[in-house]
Amino acid sequence: MMKTLLRFKIEWLVIISIFIIDQAVKLLLLDMLNMGQIQTIIDGFFGLVIVMNSGVSFGIGRDLGPIFWIIIACIILLLLCYWMMGEENFFQRLGLAFAIGGGGANMIDRFYHGAVVDYLYFHYHHLYAFPAFNIADIMITCGAIILIYFMIIKPKKIDNKPSDKSHDG
Repeated sequence: MMKTLLRFKIEWLVIISIFIIDQAVKLLLLDMLNMGQIQTIIDGFFGLVIVMNSGVSFGIGRDLGPIFWIIIACIILLLLCYWMMGEENFFQRLGLAFAIGGGGANMIDRFYHGAVVDYLYFHYHHLYAFPAFNIADIMITCGAIILIYFMIIKPKKIDNKPSDKSHDG
Protein backbone atom coordinates (compact mmCIF):
# COMPACT_ATOMS: atom_id res chain seq x y z
CA MET A 1 0.00 0.00 0.00
CA MET A 2 2.77 2.45 0.94
CA LYS A 3 4.61 1.63 -2.28
CA THR A 4 1.46 2.51 -4.26
CA LEU A 5 1.08 5.81 -2.41
CA LEU A 6 4.74 6.73 -3.01
CA ARG A 7 4.36 5.94 -6.70
CA PHE A 8 2.03 8.95 -6.93
CA LYS A 9 4.20 11.42 -4.99
CA ILE A 10 3.83 14.26 -7.53
CA GLU A 11 0.06 13.89 -7.48
CA TRP A 12 -0.06 13.88 -3.66
CA LEU A 13 2.25 16.91 -3.58
CA VAL A 14 -0.18 18.73 -5.91
CA ILE A 15 -3.16 17.76 -3.72
CA ILE A 16 -1.47 18.88 -0.50
CA SER A 17 -0.16 22.12 -2.08
CA ILE A 18 -3.61 23.10 -3.38
CA PHE A 19 -5.15 22.31 -0.01
CA ILE A 20 -2.58 24.34 1.96
CA ILE A 21 -2.61 27.37 -0.37
CA ASP A 22 -6.41 27.53 -0.52
CA GLN A 23 -6.85 27.13 3.24
CA ALA A 24 -4.10 29.67 4.03
CA VAL A 25 -5.69 32.30 1.76
CA LYS A 26 -9.11 31.64 3.30
CA LEU A 27 -7.78 31.98 6.85
CA LEU A 28 -5.97 35.20 5.96
CA LEU A 29 -9.04 36.75 4.31
CA LEU A 30 -11.39 35.60 7.09
CA ASP A 31 -9.11 37.48 9.48
CA MET A 32 -8.85 40.60 7.26
CA LEU A 33 -12.41 41.07 5.94
CA ASN A 34 -15.89 41.15 7.41
CA MET A 35 -18.66 39.10 5.82
CA GLY A 36 -19.77 40.81 2.60
CA GLN A 37 -17.13 43.57 2.81
CA ILE A 38 -15.53 44.14 -0.60
CA GLN A 39 -11.84 44.98 -0.76
CA THR A 40 -11.38 46.51 -4.21
CA ILE A 41 -8.25 45.38 -6.05
CA ILE A 42 -9.05 46.62 -9.58
CA ASP A 43 -11.75 49.27 -9.57
CA GLY A 44 -14.87 48.19 -11.44
CA PHE A 45 -13.50 44.72 -12.17
CA PHE A 46 -12.02 42.66 -9.30
CA GLY A 47 -12.14 42.54 -5.54
CA LEU A 48 -11.97 40.28 -2.53
CA VAL A 49 -15.09 39.51 -0.51
CA ILE A 50 -16.07 36.89 2.06
CA VAL A 51 -19.15 34.94 0.99
CA MET A 52 -20.28 31.71 2.62
CA ASN A 53 -21.68 29.35 -0.02
CA SER A 54 -23.77 26.63 1.60
CA GLY A 55 -24.61 25.04 -1.76
CA VAL A 56 -22.44 23.99 -4.67
CA SER A 57 -21.70 25.95 -7.85
CA PHE A 58 -23.56 29.27 -7.81
CA GLY A 59 -25.30 28.30 -4.54
CA ILE A 60 -27.29 25.41 -6.02
CA GLY A 61 -28.64 23.10 -3.29
CA ARG A 62 -27.99 25.50 -0.42
CA ASP A 63 -31.01 24.17 1.47
CA LEU A 64 -29.65 20.61 1.67
CA GLY A 65 -27.35 21.40 4.60
CA PRO A 66 -23.63 20.94 5.26
CA ILE A 67 -23.86 17.28 6.40
CA PHE A 68 -25.39 16.28 3.06
CA TRP A 69 -22.63 18.06 1.11
CA ILE A 70 -19.87 16.69 3.37
CA ILE A 71 -21.10 13.13 2.77
CA ILE A 72 -21.38 13.72 -1.00
CA ALA A 73 -17.89 15.31 -1.06
CA CYS A 74 -16.39 12.36 0.86
CA ILE A 75 -17.91 9.86 -1.57
CA ILE A 76 -16.75 11.83 -4.63
CA LEU A 77 -13.25 12.37 -3.21
CA LEU A 78 -12.88 8.66 -2.41
CA LEU A 79 -13.98 7.73 -5.93
CA LEU A 80 -11.58 10.26 -7.46
CA CYS A 81 -8.69 8.92 -5.32
CA TYR A 82 -9.54 5.36 -6.36
CA TRP A 83 -9.62 6.44 -10.02
CA MET A 84 -6.32 8.33 -9.65
CA MET A 85 -4.57 5.34 -8.06
CA GLY A 86 -5.57 3.11 -10.98
CA GLU A 87 -5.01 5.62 -13.78
CA GLU A 88 -2.01 5.04 -16.04
CA ASN A 89 -1.98 8.42 -17.81
CA PHE A 90 0.06 10.95 -15.80
CA PHE A 91 -1.90 13.95 -17.09
CA GLN A 92 -5.22 12.38 -16.18
CA ARG A 93 -3.83 11.64 -12.70
CA LEU A 94 -2.73 15.29 -12.51
CA GLY A 95 -6.23 16.46 -13.48
CA LEU A 96 -7.67 14.20 -10.79
CA ALA A 97 -5.15 15.57 -8.27
CA PHE A 98 -6.30 19.14 -9.03
CA ALA A 99 -9.94 18.10 -8.49
CA ILE A 100 -9.13 16.18 -5.29
CA GLY A 101 -7.09 19.05 -3.83
CA GLY A 102 -9.78 21.62 -4.56
CA GLY A 103 -12.64 19.36 -3.50
CA GLY A 104 -10.86 18.45 -0.27
CA ALA A 105 -10.22 22.10 0.58
CA ASN A 106 -13.88 22.99 0.02
CA MET A 107 -15.00 19.96 2.05
CA ILE A 108 -12.92 21.14 5.02
CA ASP A 109 -14.69 24.53 4.78
CA ARG A 110 -18.05 22.78 5.06
CA PHE A 111 -16.82 20.85 8.08
CA TYR A 112 -15.48 23.91 9.94
CA HIS A 113 -17.74 26.70 8.67
CA GLY A 114 -20.88 24.87 7.49
CA ALA A 115 -20.30 26.36 4.03
CA VAL A 116 -17.56 26.96 1.47
CA VAL A 117 -15.64 30.22 1.91
CA ASP A 118 -15.60 32.07 -1.43
CA TYR A 119 -13.58 35.24 -1.87
CA LEU A 120 -12.64 36.04 -5.48
CA TYR A 121 -15.13 38.56 -6.85
CA PHE A 122 -15.14 39.56 -10.53
CA HIS A 123 -17.62 42.15 -11.74
CA TYR A 124 -18.15 44.87 -14.31
CA HIS A 125 -18.86 48.01 -12.32
CA HIS A 126 -22.40 47.60 -10.98
CA LEU A 127 -23.76 46.11 -14.22
CA TYR A 128 -22.64 42.50 -13.84
CA ALA A 129 -21.20 40.41 -11.03
CA PHE A 130 -19.95 36.85 -11.39
CA PRO A 131 -20.64 34.75 -8.25
CA ALA A 132 -17.68 34.74 -5.86
CA PHE A 133 -15.43 31.68 -5.95
CA ASN A 134 -12.09 30.54 -4.53
CA ILE A 135 -8.75 28.94 -5.47
CA ALA A 136 -10.15 25.46 -4.76
CA ASP A 137 -12.92 26.07 -7.32
CA ILE A 138 -10.31 27.12 -9.89
CA MET A 139 -8.33 23.92 -9.25
CA ILE A 140 -11.46 21.75 -9.61
CA THR A 141 -12.23 23.48 -12.91
CA CYS A 142 -8.62 23.09 -14.14
CA GLY A 143 -8.73 19.41 -13.20
CA ALA A 144 -11.95 18.93 -15.16
CA ILE A 145 -10.47 20.71 -18.20
CA ILE A 146 -7.33 18.54 -18.05
CA LEU A 147 -9.47 15.39 -17.83
CA ILE A 148 -11.71 16.45 -20.71
CA TYR A 149 -8.70 17.24 -22.86
CA PHE A 150 -6.84 14.00 -22.24
CA MET A 151 -9.89 11.72 -22.20
CA ILE A 152 -12.04 13.19 -24.97
CA ILE A 153 -10.16 15.69 -27.12
CA LYS A 154 -6.79 13.91 -27.15
CA PRO A 155 -7.43 10.34 -26.01
CA LYS A 156 -4.57 7.88 -25.64
CA LYS A 157 -3.50 6.75 -29.09
CA ILE A 158 -3.81 3.04 -29.82
CA ASP A 159 -0.57 1.54 -31.06
CA ASN A 160 -1.27 0.77 -34.72
CA LYS A 161 1.86 -1.20 -35.54
CA PRO A 162 1.61 -3.04 -38.86
CA SER A 163 0.84 -6.70 -38.44
CA ASP A 164 2.75 -9.52 -40.11
CA LYS A 165 -0.09 -10.04 -42.56
CA SER A 166 0.16 -8.51 -46.02
CA HIS A 167 -1.92 -5.36 -46.59
CA ASP A 168 -2.10 -5.88 -50.37
CA GLY A 169 -5.57 -7.44 -50.11
